[in-house]
Amino acid sequence: MSQRRVVTTILEWGLMLMALAISAWVAQSLTANSSSGLSRWQADVANGSLQLNLPVKDRLLAQWCQRDASLLASWLGDEKTLYCPTSKWSQIKGLLPSQTPTTDPESALRRWKSELVDRERAIRKQLASVGSTDLSTTVLSELALPPDAASEDMNDQLSLERQAADDWLKQLELARERVTAWDKWQVQNLAPLLKSNDTSKESGLLLLKAARSLDGQGNDTAAQMVRRFTSAGLNASRASQLLSLSEQLPALLALHWALSLALMLVLRWHAPATHKVSAGILLLFMTWWALYFLDSAPNPLHAQAWLIGGCSVIALNWVWRTFHPQSQPAAQSLRPISVWVLPAWWLFSALGFLLVLDQSMNFHPRNRFLALEQWQAWWISALLMPVCALSAQTLARLMLWLGAWGFQPMGLVRAAIRLGLGLLLVGAMWVLHRVGIHQHITGEFLKLGFCLALSAWCVWRFAAVSELWHAHRRTQALTQALPSLLVFVIAAAISTVTQDKGPLLVICMMMVVLYSSMVGWTTGIGLIVFGFLLIFLIGVDLDVVGSRLQAWKDPFTADHDDMAKLKWFQASAAETLWGFGPGRTPWCGTISLDQCRGLPLQLQSDYTFTALVGWVGIALALGLLLLFSLFGFHLLAQGARMSQQHMKPLAMLDPRHRALAMRSHLLFFSGVMLLLQAWITAAGNTGLLPLTGLTWPLLSYGKASLWLSTWLIFSWGIGEHDA
Repeated sequence: MSQRRVVTTILEWGLMLMALAISAWVAQSLTANSSSGLSRWQADVANGSLQLNLPVKDRLLAQWCQRDASLLASWLGDEKTLYCPTSKWSQIKGLLPSQTPTTDPESALRRWKSELVDRERAIRKQLASVGSTDLSTTVLSELALPPDAASEDMNDQLSLERQAADDWLKQLELARERVTAWDKWQVQNLAPLLKSNDTSKESGLLLLKAARSLDGQGNDTAAQMVRRFTSAGLNASRASQLLSLSEQLPALLALHWALSLALMLVLRWHAPATHKVSAGILLLFMTWWALYFLDSAPNPLHAQAWLIGGCSVIALNWVWRTFHPQSQPAAQSLRPISVWVLPAWWLFSALGFLLVLDQSMNFHPRNRFLALEQWQAWWISALLMPVCALSAQTLARLMLWLGAWGFQPMGLVRAAIRLGLGLLLVGAMWVLHRVGIHQHITGEFLKLGFCLALSAWCVWRFAAVSELWHAHRRTQALTQALPSLLVFVIAAAISTVTQDKGPLLVICMMMVVLYSSMVGWTTGIGLIVFGFLLIFLIGVDLDVVGSRLQAWKDPFTADHDDMAKLKWFQASAAETLWGFGPGRTPWCGTISLDQCRGLPLQLQSDYTFTALVGWVGIALALGLLLLFSLFGFHLLAQGARMSQQHMKPLAMLDPRHRALAMRSHLLFFSGVMLLLQAWITAAGNTGLLPLTGLTWPLLSYGKASLWLSTWLIFSWGIGEHDA
C-alpha cells in the first residue's frame, strides 16, 4: 500500500470517528432530557389493548361508494372524492369514462340506515368489551405476586393490593366515560337520522356524514374515538419500537456507523462484483442479528424467505466462481473521490435522524412516529451505498446511449418523436399526481431525471455550444442548445401539473449555472435577476406563491403565520449563544398548553435550518450550513476537474472515457443540487427569500429525499479512483 493511500485511510477513519463522536454527544444529550418526551410513547403502549377491529374493506363508505356509485355521483358530483376512498388503481380507472348501474334513492337510504344501526351497535359492543378485557388484564397483572412474595412485608402486599384496586377503579371509570360519550353521540347525531322518513338528497348527505364518522373520518366524538381505537394496536407497536430505540440509541448509532464503514471496505476490496455482493449479504445478516439482540429488529429466523434468498445468492456466486471463473467480472477496487464522502454523508444523515427523533418526542403528537420511518429509511440508505456504486457504470452507459439518440441534431421527425415522448412523460406524472402520489416523491423523481438528461446533453453538446457561442455563431449555438431547453420545458410542465414549484426553482438555478458557464457569468447573473423579477410580477397572481410573498414581506400580518412563528422561534433561540440544546428545545412554545401551538407542522421537512438554530444556536447552525456547503462544493469541484480530464477530443473516442465523463457531469450537478437546496432552504428560513417548501438534503425528514441524496453521492462519488 502506498504512503498516500495509508495517509488517506487514516484521515478517513479519523473523520469517521469524529462524526461518530459528535453524533454520540448529541444522542447522549437527547436521551438525558427525554423523560417527558418518552411519556407519549409509553401512553401509546399502555393503550395498545384498546384495539378496535375495523378492516378497511368493511368500512361503510367503501361499500356504499362501490355499490351505489351512480347515486353518489349524481348527488355529490366533484365532491364524491371527499367521501369515497379509492385505491390507486381505482383512481387511475376513474380517469377513464365508464358506466355504472343506477340505484333507487329510497331503497339505498333504507339499506344505509340498516347498515348504520348494525355498525353502531358493533362498535359500541367492541368498546365495552375492550374496556372489560383491559380491566381484567390490568387486575391480573397487578395482583400477581412475585416469586419471592413470601419474604416480603405484609404491609407492602396490602399496599400493592390497594394500588391495584385504585387502578382498577380508574380503568373502570375510563371505560364508563367512553361508553357514555359514545351513547351521547348516538342520541344526538345518529338517532334523529334513523327515525326520519325523509328520502331527499339532504337526508342522504347527513347519512353519509354519519357513516364517515363511524369510519373514523371527521372531527366529531365518534370519529375521534373510532380513529383512536382503530390505530391503537399499530401505534403501540410503533411506540414500543421507538422506546427500545431510545434506550439503545448510542449502541445503534455505533452499529450503523460500523455497517457503513464495513460496506465501504467491501467496495474497496479488489475483487469481482459477485464477491462483493456475497460479502455485503453476509454483513447484512450479521447486522440483522446484532439488531435483534438489541431488541431493535425481528428474529431473522422468522424471515425464512430472506434467509433462503440471501443464502441462495451466495451459493450461486460460489458455483459461478468455482466452475466458470473465466466468465467472472473483472476485479475492481471502488474508492470514493475524496475522504470527505463517507464521513460527511454519515454525519449529516445521523444528525438529521437525531433531529427528527427529538421532534418526535417533544413536538406535535401527530409527528410522534416520524422518527421510526426516518430510522428505517436511514438503514436502507446505508444498504443503498454498495448498490449505487456497483450499478453506476451501467447506468452511465445507458444514459449515454439514450443521450446519443436524444441529443442528435433536430429533424422534423425526430423533433416530433421527442415532443411526443415528453408529452407522454408529462402525462404519466400527471396521472401519478392525480392518484395521490405525494408531491415530495414526484419532485425527487423530477430532479433525478433532470440531472440525468442534462448530464447526457453536456457530454454530447456542451463543448460544441460553448465554442460556437464564443465564436459569435449564436444561431448555431442556440440550435445545438435546443434539446437542453426542451428538457427544461418538460421539467417545467411536470412541475406545473404536479403543482410543486419547489423543484422548478432548483432546476431554474441549475440551468442558470449551466448557461453561465457557457455564455459568461454576467449573462447568468442577469438571468437570475430576471427570474426574481418574474416571480414578483407573476407570483402575486398565484395563490401559493402570492401568500408566500406576502408572508415574506410582512410575516406578522400575513394570512399564513409560518414565517412569523419561525421569526419568533429564532429570536427566542438567539437569547442563548448555543441554543436550547437537544432534548430541551421548546418546539411547542414556551407556555404549557393543552395543544401544541409552537412551530409549523412542516418543521421536520421544510424548516430544518430553524430547528438547528433552536438546537445549537445561530452560530453553530451557520457553521453546519458552511460545512455542508464545503461538502457540496467539493463534489462539484471534483466533478468539474474530472470532466476536464475525460472531455478531451481524443479521450471521448473511448467508450470508457465517455462513461467517466458522464459520471463526472452527474457528480457536478449533484453537488450543485445539494448546494442550491441547502442555501435556498436556509435563505427561506431566515427571511432572505420567500419560503419555498424545499428540504435540506440528508438533514430534513423524508425517505425519498434521503434516498435520492444518497444515490447521487454514492453513485458518482465512488469509482475506480484514488482518493
